[in-house]
Amino acid sequence: MSEKEIIEKLREENKRLKAKLKPKSSYVVDQKDLFAKVWQQLQEFKTDDGGMKYFFQRKPQDKEKTKPELVFKLNLFVSHLMEYKVRGNPSVTDDKVNTRLSMDKGSLIAHLSGGRVKRTRKGKGIEKPDLVTEMKAKPKPQPKPAPKKQADPLQATTRFQQSPNDPPPPSFG
Repeated sequence: MSEKEIIEKLREENKRLKAKLKPKSSYVVDQKDLFAKVWQQLQEFKTDDGGMKYFFQRKPQDKEKTKPELVFKLNLFVSHLMEYKVRGNPSVTDDKVNTRLSMDKGSLIAHLSGGRVKRTRKGKGIEKPDLVTEMKAKPKPQPKPAPKKQADPLQATTRFQQSPNDPPPPSFG
Protein backbone atom coordinates (compact mmCIF):
# COMPACT_ATOMS: atom_id res chain seq x y z
CA MET A 1 0.00 0.00 0.00
CA SER A 2 1.46 3.33 -0.99
CA GLU A 3 1.71 6.37 1.20
CA LYS A 4 -0.97 8.21 -0.81
CA GLU A 5 -3.44 5.34 -0.34
CA ILE A 6 -2.82 5.30 3.40
CA ILE A 7 -3.34 9.07 3.63
CA GLU A 8 -6.56 8.80 1.62
CA LYS A 9 -7.89 6.02 3.86
CA LEU A 10 -7.03 8.07 6.95
CA ARG A 11 -8.86 11.08 5.54
CA GLU A 12 -11.96 8.98 4.83
CA GLU A 13 -11.84 7.51 8.32
CA ASN A 14 -11.43 11.01 9.77
CA LYS A 15 -14.49 12.26 7.84
CA ARG A 16 -16.51 9.28 9.02
CA LEU A 17 -15.56 9.85 12.66
CA LYS A 18 -16.28 13.61 12.46
CA ALA A 19 -19.72 12.90 11.00
CA LYS A 20 -20.36 10.46 13.83
CA LEU A 21 -19.49 13.14 16.41
CA LYS A 22 -21.88 15.72 14.94
CA PRO A 23 -25.41 14.78 15.90
CA LYS A 24 -28.01 15.39 13.23
CA SER A 25 -30.48 16.59 15.86
CA SER A 26 -30.34 17.51 19.51
CA TYR A 27 -32.73 18.23 22.32
CA VAL A 28 -32.32 21.97 21.74
CA VAL A 29 -33.09 21.68 18.04
CA ASP A 30 -36.12 19.49 18.77
CA GLN A 31 -37.43 21.98 21.39
CA LYS A 32 -36.64 25.12 19.38
CA ASP A 33 -40.06 26.72 19.98
CA LEU A 34 -39.86 26.33 23.76
CA PHE A 35 -36.37 27.81 23.84
CA ALA A 36 -37.57 30.77 21.76
CA LYS A 37 -40.28 31.44 24.38
CA VAL A 38 -37.72 31.26 27.20
CA TRP A 39 -35.46 33.67 25.27
CA GLN A 40 -38.34 36.16 24.95
CA GLN A 41 -39.25 35.74 28.62
CA LEU A 42 -35.66 36.49 29.67
CA GLN A 43 -35.85 39.82 27.86
CA GLU A 44 -38.73 40.86 30.14
CA PHE A 45 -36.52 40.91 33.26
CA LYS A 46 -35.73 44.56 33.96
CA THR A 47 -33.16 46.44 36.01
CA ASP A 48 -34.04 49.24 38.43
CA ASP A 49 -33.54 51.82 35.68
CA GLY A 50 -35.74 49.93 33.20
CA GLY A 51 -33.02 48.29 31.07
CA MET A 52 -32.83 44.59 30.32
CA LYS A 53 -31.32 42.62 33.20
CA TYR A 54 -29.81 39.73 31.25
CA PHE A 55 -28.94 41.43 27.95
CA PHE A 56 -26.94 44.38 26.74
CA GLN A 57 -26.60 45.92 23.31
CA ARG A 58 -23.35 46.31 21.43
CA LYS A 59 -22.30 47.43 18.02
CA PRO A 60 -22.46 44.65 15.46
CA GLN A 61 -19.26 42.70 14.92
CA ASP A 62 -19.91 42.42 11.18
CA LYS A 63 -19.44 45.62 9.22
CA GLU A 64 -22.36 44.66 6.99
CA LYS A 65 -24.87 44.82 9.86
CA THR A 66 -26.01 48.17 11.19
CA LYS A 67 -28.51 47.11 13.86
CA PRO A 68 -27.05 46.69 17.38
CA GLU A 69 -27.07 43.09 18.59
CA LEU A 70 -28.32 41.76 21.92
CA VAL A 71 -25.71 39.97 24.00
CA PHE A 72 -26.88 37.54 26.68
CA LYS A 73 -25.30 37.81 30.15
CA LEU A 74 -25.09 34.07 30.68
CA ASN A 75 -22.94 34.11 33.83
CA LEU A 76 -25.28 36.52 35.62
CA PHE A 77 -28.35 34.53 34.63
CA VAL A 78 -26.86 31.19 35.72
CA SER A 79 -25.77 32.60 39.09
CA HIS A 80 -29.26 34.06 39.69
CA LEU A 81 -30.92 30.82 38.60
CA MET A 82 -28.71 28.80 40.96
CA GLU A 83 -29.50 31.15 43.83
CA TYR A 84 -33.22 30.82 43.08
CA LYS A 85 -32.91 27.04 43.09
CA VAL A 86 -31.09 27.02 46.44
CA ARG A 87 -33.34 29.58 48.17
CA GLY A 88 -36.45 27.81 46.87
CA ASN A 89 -35.38 24.56 48.50
CA PRO A 90 -37.13 24.36 51.91
CA SER A 91 -34.54 21.95 53.30
CA VAL A 92 -31.73 24.54 52.94
CA THR A 93 -31.69 26.93 55.90
CA ASP A 94 -30.61 30.57 55.57
CA ASP A 95 -27.25 29.93 57.21
CA LYS A 96 -26.47 27.13 54.72
CA VAL A 97 -27.39 29.03 51.52
CA ASN A 98 -23.82 30.16 50.72
CA THR A 99 -22.44 26.68 51.39
CA ARG A 100 -25.01 25.09 49.11
CA LEU A 101 -24.38 27.69 46.38
CA SER A 102 -20.66 27.00 46.55
CA MET A 103 -21.27 23.27 46.21
CA ASP A 104 -23.58 23.76 43.24
CA LYS A 105 -21.08 26.07 41.51
CA GLY A 106 -18.33 23.50 41.99
CA SER A 107 -20.57 20.81 40.57
CA LEU A 108 -21.41 22.97 37.54
CA ILE A 109 -17.75 23.75 36.89
CA ALA A 110 -16.85 20.07 37.09
CA HIS A 111 -19.69 19.20 34.70
CA LEU A 112 -18.78 21.88 32.17
CA SER A 113 -15.06 21.09 32.20
CA GLY A 114 -15.50 17.31 31.95
CA GLY A 115 -13.54 15.84 29.07
CA ARG A 116 -11.84 19.14 28.38
CA VAL A 117 -8.20 19.09 27.38
CA LYS A 118 -6.14 21.58 29.34
CA ARG A 119 -2.93 22.93 27.86
CA THR A 120 -0.12 23.51 30.31
CA ARG A 121 2.81 25.86 30.02
CA LYS A 122 6.26 24.43 29.73
CA GLY A 123 8.40 25.19 32.77
CA LYS A 124 12.05 26.14 32.69
CA GLY A 125 14.13 23.00 32.58
CA ILE A 126 11.15 20.77 33.26
CA GLU A 127 9.55 18.97 30.34
CA LYS A 128 5.79 18.65 30.64
CA PRO A 129 3.49 16.99 28.14
CA ASP A 130 1.74 19.32 25.70
CA LEU A 131 -1.72 18.03 26.55
CA VAL A 132 -2.95 17.07 29.97
CA THR A 133 -6.40 15.61 30.43
CA GLU A 134 -8.33 17.11 33.31
CA MET A 135 -9.39 14.38 35.72
CA LYS A 136 -11.61 14.48 38.75
CA ALA A 137 -9.68 14.88 41.98
CA LYS A 138 -9.06 11.70 43.90
CA PRO A 139 -8.52 11.79 47.65
CA LYS A 140 -4.87 11.73 48.59
CA PRO A 141 -3.81 8.60 50.42
CA GLN A 142 -3.11 9.35 54.05
CA PRO A 143 0.48 8.60 55.07
CA LYS A 144 0.84 5.89 57.69
CA PRO A 145 1.86 7.29 61.06
CA ALA A 146 5.43 6.53 62.03
CA PRO A 147 5.78 3.92 64.77
CA LYS A 148 6.33 5.45 68.20
CA LYS A 149 9.84 5.23 69.49
CA GLN A 150 10.37 3.51 72.79
CA ALA A 151 11.57 5.96 75.42
CA ASP A 152 15.15 5.44 76.49
CA PRO A 153 14.95 4.34 80.16
CA LEU A 154 18.14 6.25 80.92
CA GLN A 155 16.87 9.53 79.46
CA ALA A 156 15.44 12.14 81.84
CA THR A 157 11.66 12.67 81.58
CA THR A 158 11.67 16.48 82.05
CA ARG A 159 14.22 19.16 81.38
CA PHE A 160 14.75 19.71 85.15
CA GLN A 161 15.71 16.12 85.91
CA GLN A 162 19.32 15.06 85.54
CA SER A 163 18.49 11.34 85.58
CA PRO A 164 15.29 9.28 85.53
CA ASN A 165 15.76 8.47 89.20
CA ASP A 166 15.53 12.16 90.28
CA PRO A 167 12.09 13.24 91.56
CA PRO A 168 10.11 15.57 89.25
CA PRO A 169 10.15 19.28 90.14
CA PRO A 170 7.32 20.69 92.27
CA SER A 171 4.29 21.96 90.37
CA PHE A 172 3.51 25.67 90.50
CA GLY A 173 -0.23 25.36 90.19
